[in-house]
Amino acid sequence: MLSDLIHLISAAQRLRGQKETRQRWRIFFAYFRLVRKRRWSRWTGKSYVTETFLGFRFRFFDYASFVYLIEEIFV
Repeated sequence: MLSDLIHLISAAQRLRGQKETRQRWRIFFAYFRLVRKRRWSRWTGKSYVTETFLGFRFRFFDYASFVYLIEEIFV
């Protein structure tokens, strides 16, 4: 939980002085939604196999791995 919060704060700080901030904030909030959904799936034990991110539909086997890849690529 603390590591997720640290990642979100550092991502928000990187957005502060950069151009094209509207698109970057859109990515940030979409990533934030994924992190919340990952945490919710851990608590409930529910697993997801599809997700929409920035208008694209993704299929995967492991939700945590998907969120990690989104973080590495976009955040």
